[in-house]
Amino acid sequence: ELAAVWTLQLSCAEIAKEIEVEIDFLTTRARNVPERHRSMRAVFGTSWEKLSRKEKDVLQKASVFRGGFDRKAAQVVTGASLYSLSDLISKSFLSVAENGRYAIHELLRQFAAEKLAEQGLLAQEVRASHGRYFLTFLAERNLTEPAEVLESSQNIDNVRAAIRWTVRHQSRSLDYSIAYTLWKLFDLNGWLLEGETTFRWIVDQLLPDCVDPLIVENKEDQQSCFRVAVYQNALCKFQTRRYRLLEAEESAKLALQWLPATEEMDFLALRAESLYYLGMIKFSQGALIQALNSYQQAGEVYKVVGDQRQFGWVLHGQNVLLQNTGEFDAAEGHLNSMQQIAVQMDDSGLARAKWNELGKLATIRGQLDEAEAYFDKSLEQYADFNWLPVVAYVFRERGEVSRLKGYYAEAKNYAQRSIALAEDINMPHPIILSLWLLGNVAVDEGHFETALHYFAEYEQISTPLQEQIGGPGWALLGLSRLAEARQQFAVSVQRMINNQARPIGLDALVGMAHI
Repeated sequence: ELAAVWTLQLSCAEIAKEIEVEIDFLTTRARNVPERHRSMRAVFGTSWEKLSRKEKDVLQKASVFRGGFDRKAAQVVTGASLYSLSDLISKSFLSVAENGRYAIHELLRQFAAEKLAEQGLLAQEVRASHGRYFLTFLAERNLTEPAEVLESSQNIDNVRAAIRWTVRHQSRSLDYSIAYTLWKLFDLNGWLLEGETTFRWIVDQLLPDCVDPLIVENKEDQQSCFRVAVYQNALCKFQTRRYRLLEAEESAKLALQWLPATEEMDFLALRAESLYYLGMIKFSQGALIQALNSYQQAGEVYKVVGDQRQFGWVLHGQNVLLQNTGEFDAAEGHLNSMQQIAVQMDDSGLARAKWNELGKLATIRGQLDEAEAYFDKSLEQYADFNWLPVVAYVFRERGEVSRLKGYYAEAKNYAQRSIALAEDINMPHPIILSLWLLGNVAVDEGHFETALHYFAEYEQISTPLQEQIGGPGWALLGLSRLAEARQQFAVSVQRMINNQARPIGLDALVGMAHI
C-alpha cells in the first residue's frame, strides 16, 4: 500500500530503485493510518523491539552481507548459531533458499545497518570481519571447476563490498594474491567493464601510500609498490580484453615501473606476466616482431622463476604469433610443447586452450572437418565454465570454417552470435574479427557493396594493422575498382615486408595477380 501511492508518478522499476536507495521512501502522510503502519521504518521498528538481544545482535551484523550468505559466513562474521538463524527465519527477518543461502530483504537490511551503525566500534569490527572472510574466501579458490565458479559468482556482491571496505580502511592488508582470482572471476563472467573500473579504482586508492620504487627503504614500502604493480597489471588484462590497447600498454609499462629492483621470485613472476601481456598487446597492434621479443623476454624470466604453467602460456602466445607469420610447423611445435606442460602440470586451463589452436592450424592447412571438430570441442570445454570472452572468439573461428566450406548462412550465424555475445560483455575485439568474417562471406557470395559496408564498420573500431586474410581489396576487385583494390593490396604487402605477416601478404599478392 505504501508503494502503490507512487504508481501515479513512477514506474514499478523506478519505485523499486528508490526503495533500494532509501528506506524512508515508503512513508504515508495519511492521518487515518496507525502510527506503526505509516512507514516501513515504523513497521520494522515495532517488529525489532520484539526480538531478543541475541536476535538483534545477529540481524544487525547480518546487514553487512550483500546478495545473500551461507551458514558458514554467518557463523564467522556474525557469530550466529543455527538456532538463531532459524528463529529469524520463523519471524520473517531472514529467508533461506533451497541451496542453503540466506537472504535479507533490502529494506530490512538498510534498517538493520542503521542499528549496526549506532554501535560505533562494533560496526567497524563486523565490517572488518566481513572483509577478511570474503577476501580469504576468494584467495582460497582457483576457479578451475564450474562449482567453484558458481559459488564465487553467487558471492560477488559480498566480494565487492569486502574489497571496497578493505581498500578504503585497511589498504595495506589487501593481499595481492587475490588479484588473479578476482580478475579470473570477472573475466569468466564477462564482467569486463566492471573489472576494468574496479581495478583502476583499486590502483588509484593504493597509489597515495606508495613511494618511488627506486628509493624504497624497507620491506613494507617494497610490498606497497609490489601491490600497486599487481593491480596495475590486472588492469592491463581488462584493457587488453576490451581492446583498449594504448591504455593497456601504458598499464603494463607502469606495472613494470612499480616493481622494485629485486630478484624475489614473486616480483620476477609479475615482471614476466607484464612482459607477456606487452607481447599480446603488440601482437594485437600488428607489431609482430616487437611481440615476439616481449614473449621471449617473458619466457626467459619464467624459466628463472621455474613457473612451467606460465611458460606454457608464453608458448601459447608464440604459437598464435607464428601462425600469423606463416611459420606453421614451428607454431605446431610450440603447441605440442604447451600440451606436454598441460599434461605434466595437470593444468586444465592449458589443456582447454589447445583445442582452439588446433582448430586454427587445421583451418590454415585446409583440414576443415578436423578444424570443425576441434572448435566444437573447444566450445564444449568453455561452455562448461560459461567463459564468455573465449566463447565469443571460438564462435568467430567456427564461422570461418563454415565460410571456407561454403556454408555461408551458417558462417553468418556464428559471426552474429560472436558479435551479440561480445556486445553483451563490452568486448570489441571479437566484434572486429566477426565484422571482417561477414565482409569475407559477402565477397564469397558476390555481394561486394555489402562486403564494403562490413569492412567500413570494421575500420571504425579497429586499426589498419589489425587486418586479416581477405578484406576490402577483394570487394573492390569484384566491383572492378582496380586502382583502389591495388592500393588495399599494396598496404598488406607492405605489412608482410615490415612485420613478416606472410599469410596476409601472400593473400594480397594473389589479389595483385588477379588485377
